[in-house]
Amino acid sequence: MAILELQAEFGGLQADAPAAAWLFARTIFNASNSILASRETPAKLVAELETERELSLGSTSKADGGLGALSLSVLIAFLRSRERQENEIPIDIAIRDIGKCGKHYRDLQASDSEPPADETLRDILHKSGHSCPAETIAAIKRDYEKLSTADPESFHEAVQTTLASFDIRGEAKSGRLLPHINRLRDIVARL
Repeated sequence: MAILELQAEFGGLQADAPAAAWLFARTIFNASNSILASRETPAKLVAELETERELSLGSTSKADGGLGALSLSVLIAFLRSRERQENEIPIDIAIRDIGKCGKHYRDLQASDSEPPADETLRDILHKSGHSCPAETIAAIKRDYEKLSTADPESFHEAVQTTLASFDIRGEAKSGRLLPHINRLRDIVARL
């Protein structure tokens, strides 16, 4: 039952806070790919994910509200169900479906070429020598073009993560994000 609630709550998160939903899904997408490719035991993988979750809690910004740690908790619950040899098909499906949503967030938009209304975001951009998100994306592109071994996928992820990081601030300030985080925490605790 908690798995269906997880999927439904993720759908609500996508509707109300798409940047947060993408960051949540991207963490699941990246980590689940590593899990599937790993030859480690579920117990060893759980231990590694728990360490990573603790590290992410220590460095969590106020804006994301611990979404990275929550997504890692979902994967830990998945691995624990495998350890117990429970029927993991529903959680497999939920993880796959949520992970798919972490492939692409959004493209650069005209509004990204304007200074943001949020003063904190303007200060962050100014410290890096930029006045708008589009300038930051252009700098990322220049940096990747200088690398002879630049991976297009890592460039895409850097751009998507940057855009989502800018957007999540507005989602958090609007009050749309916190209710979803609280419901996700409750659901994850029951997985």
